[in-house]
Amino acid sequence: VEKHKLDPNDIDDIISCNGGDFASSGIAPKFRWVAKCIIRMKDGKTYSHTYSLADVHTKKDSNIVLQNTIMDYMVDGMNKIASGSLVFKADGEVKLINTDAVAAEKEDGDVVVDLKCCLTGDLKFLAVMLGKENYEGWWCCFCKMFKDDWQGSKPALTNDDCWTIQTLEDQALMNGWRFESEEDGGRLRMGVKTLPFLKGNIQVVFPALHAMMGIVNDLMCYFFDKIDAEIEPVPREEMQLRDSIPANKLLLLTQQQDFVVWVDAQNGGVELAEVTGALKMLKREMRQLNVESDEYKEQAGIKKAAEDHRNDLLKVKKQFEDEIAKLKQEISIIHFS
Repeated sequence: VEKHKLDPNDIDDIISCNGGDFASSGIAPKFRWVAKCIIRMKDGKTYSHTYSLADVHTKKDSNIVLQNTIMDYMVDGMNKIASGSLVFKADGEVKLINTDAVAAEKEDGDVVVDLKCCLTGDLKFLAVMLGKENYEGWWCCFCKMFKDDWQGSKPALTNDDCWTIQTLEDQALMNGWRFESEEDGGRLRMGVKTLPFLKGNIQVVFPALHAMMGIVNDLMCYFFDKIDAEIEPVPREEMQLRDSIPANKLLLLTQQQDFVVWVDAQNGGVELAEVTGALKMLKREMRQLNVESDEYKEQAGIKKAAEDHRNDLLKVKKQFEDEIAKLKQEISIIHFS
């Protein structure tokens, strides 16, 4: 406002658009949270400024990383903006005040400007913010449809089929008392893992790029099917092989999805990492003990039990990895043939 010498009386509203993404390339992979402030004037002109709010140096894009670093600060800031108004005081001071309290605090000569807050990003990021982490490939982030429901014939949607922050909260709470852990429940969870981080007055912007990518993929598939059927006919046997690819890909995606959930689960990958770390520490401690002592023998028993438990977890991990590798090989063989 000061930079462009704008008169607050001429401002229609101010929008804070937030977004985040994980960049795995480069020397230091990181998650970056950015925001764009857009000032819309009553005469139709707009002024904007983009700036970075936070960087998190991490090798993994996950809910846990964000929760332990910047999530509370970012969400609290967005919620304050979404529920507030800017009050330009007559003496030049600018205050962010909760909209419900503006009427009581506004003085003669003050100018009140409405604020809006929105969030955008790729589907993975939005899924984390909406409490649907790891389900973005299977459940729509915006409606209650499962992947199989929206593929094929055009689905008929009503307002009741669309998620709101309130219905996401209700579903998460229901999941909490129906299922013992975040991994239980299957499709009954409706793709909701945790409570959403957002409040109801923050608008979620649909990721148009991802939507267009999906449309282009469908067009390309139709184009190649047209070639195979009418321009360069393909033998029936080869078509049958090709038709088996989607089923195998779906199995592969299911297995990969289950593996991701297992890796992040407290009784899965998290426990494997904890047991592995505890074993390393235990081995260091045992090297300091007399092998004939009772304490050493007691620690040896603990070590044996921990190793057995670790091996059981490693077997589960290997089963996932072997099945994924097998499906990938089958798909590649079909493609090659």
